[in-house]
Amino acid sequence: MDGPATPGAPGAAAVLRAVTWNVHHGVGTDGRLDLGRVASGLAGLAPDVAGLQELDRRFGPRSDHADQPARLADALGLHLLRGPALSRGGGEYGVALLTRDPARPAALHRLPGRPGAEPRVALEAVLDAGPAAGLRVVVTHLEPRDAGLRREQAAALAALAGPGPAVLLADLNARPDSRGLAPLPTAWRDAWVAHRGRWRSRAGGATHPGRPGRRRIDGVLLAGPVEPVAVRVVPLPGSDHRPVVADLRITGG
Repeated sequence: MDGPATPGAPGAAAVLRAVTWNVHHGVGTDGRLDLGRVASGLAGLAPDVAGLQELDRRFGPRSDHADQPARLADALGLHLLRGPALSRGGGEYGVALLTRDPARPAALHRLPGRPGAEPRVALEAVLDAGPAAGLRVVVTHLEPRDAGLRREQAAALAALAGPGPAVLLADLNARPDSRGLAPLPTAWRDAWVAHRGRWRSRAGGATHPGRPGRRRIDGVLLAGPVEPVAVRVVPLPGSDHRPVVADLRITGG
């Protein structure tokens, strides 16, 4: 895997590598818990920003009571922001943001929910330094079963797009350009479709390798002056999802 894209000359538009990956608390399709595989995979992708879903922090025996976000941040030498969606027995479960340059938390948005449904959040942060300083990054993981609730959550995410440059790193549990996620596609642009024109299952864009095996439910979405330079899905061990990797050019502030 090649390294992240970088600006070519003084005054060139900032370019950064964004990754979204549902890491399934370090359990791969083989059923084996091994957070080291996730760390190695992320290191090979060399992200400037990485939005991760389904991470445990001392959440129980399923992940050996580990502080998974901290372990990954330490292994990669990246800055960490946590977005806990669920707290239980002194532990947490949710999303996280890893960044090469420092970032400041802007908000932890509680998304619409239902009694008995897993709580969902959107972690919003702003890059504080580096060539993409000022970029807003949002990390989230939406409802998988209740389509009506997922639509409500998508509407909440649409309100976060704003006028400036922003990136949404998400497990949407539906096609990013799906009408079922409306009004999300009117507020955020799907980086895959923006770069490639459309999605084809044979183009390697499936992110969830479980049955039926051609589900594109994870995505990098864009708002404001941000354009994709390259977008791909990388088959890696360590989870039941595949990461989406997008090299992005920030064309304005």
